[in-house]
Amino acid sequence: MAMATLAPVRAAPGLDGAGEGVAACRPRRKRLLIAALIVVCFPVRLSVLARAEVVPSDPVLLRAPVAGVIDKVAVLPNQPVKRGAALFDLDATVLSSQLALAKEEASAAEESFRASAQLALTDDKGKLALAQDKARLEEKGINADFAGRELKRLHVTAPADGVVVFSDRNDWQGKAVAQGEKVMTLADPAKVELTAWLPAAEAIDLQPGGKVTLYPNASPFQSYEATLLRVAYKAEASEGNLLAYRLQARFVGGQRLPLLGQMGTARVYGDWVPLAYYALRRPLTAARQWLGW
Repeated sequence: MAMATLAPVRAAPGLDGAGEGVAACRPRRKRLLIAALIVVCFPVRLSVLARAEVVPSDPVLLRAPVAGVIDKVAVLPNQPVKRGAALFDLDATVLSSQLALAKEEASAAEESFRASAQLALTDDKGKLALAQDKARLEEKGINADFAGRELKRLHVTAPADGVVVFSDRNDWQGKAVAQGEKVMTLADPAKVELTAWLPAAEAIDLQPGGKVTLYPNASPFQSYEATLLRVAYKAEASEGNLLAYRLQARFVGGQRLPLLGQMGTARVYGDWVPLAYYALRRPLTAARQWLGW
């Protein structure tokens, strides 16, 4: 029996063109995939924003010398002062009364001592009274000297040139303070550093020597470069009762220093990371906290 000859099967019209199109798209997709991988792996520097303030780097703390009530504050906040300038006075009512009483007692002891000295010339018993009155006179004199020195301490002056930093004069006048309580700070405007508060939720791995840039609120088009000095190991409650890590940075030399007390936003730079990690860091952190893994 004769075998039937099979005719070659031909592709339907248009299928050859589709196959060629798919084959042509494969190299393009491969190139796009490679480009996407390069982009997501592109290194960028991780950075976070933190509230910042310009603070004195080596301040002199001015404390209440004794317990009492602040009677008068002679300066204004951020006022430049010279060495020896009057800063504040504590109420002297109590110590003035103590000094007056001590002087009266010393004067009475002196009169008693003179009388005993005259009596001792003619009476042997007067010699014993003379020794007792002499000891009492010395005691009252010491008390009067001490009260006088304490009274002078109520007048606090500037120990050096600088700028006085404190909240408000009306907040301190009439306020009771304990001995050693800080009232104000004396700072050198040429010695300032940067203090920033990094929210605990935004914390990244930071090392001393890292780059910090300050953007002052009062000068949005101006910035100051600084170098990270210290990072607190423990978060503490900051303004608004938010947990934050305290950062300290030194301003880079060769630039004009910002004004003392200036507030702003600091951008703190960390390590170099892939762009994908930079973009997905916050979503991944939120997902981890929500899912608990």
